[in-house]
Amino acid sequence: MPRSLLVFIWQASGKRQIFLCGLTIIVSLLTTLPLELQRRIVDDAIHDHATDLLLLLAAAYLGVLLVQGGLKYLLNVYRGLMVEEVARHLRHVVFDGTQRQGGDHPVKQGAVVSMVAAEVEDLAGFVGDSVSFPLLQIGTALSAMGYLIWVEPRIALFAIVLYLPQLFVVPNAVQVVFGQ
Repeated sequence: MPRSLLVFIWQASGKRQIFLCGLTIIVSLLTTLPLELQRRIVDDAIHDHATDLLLLLAAAYLGVLLVQGGLKYLLNVYRGLMVEEVARHLRHVVFDGTQRQGGDHPVKQGAVVSMVAAEVEDLAGFVGDSVSFPLLQIGTALSAMGYLIWVEPRIALFAIVLYLPQLFVVPNAVQVVFGQ
């Protein structure tokens, strides 16, 4: 086992993480399409009483939602498969390590079961979420902010000023709570 968690994540799931990141970026970028379609429906189709345009935009909206939902589902399923593969690998490593280490002083079965059952799941879950989940959150926020800047820069500037203090308050609060 490597000494660094990041090295372990890369060794255990590097290629899968790359695919997961690509899928995550696509899902984040698709966040703005429903917003634009809603805006077009209200501003163009409803305002101009254009029924044909309304039906076309509504169909496009439904299509985008289905594609986005399908990609999110694929993202979650793929992440779950990766978590299970990493968990299986870790279980083998822990089990093999405890069997070799036992020798004259065998490791108690209860300790092995505890390590294999509970602790491995948490680490494997972290491996699955460690790269794609923050990327999804950051990508969605940046896509929404970029869209807002494109549509209404003054409101975007107000939102940036409103949320900017969180960049300083949240890390300091984490340090206070966890004593780091």
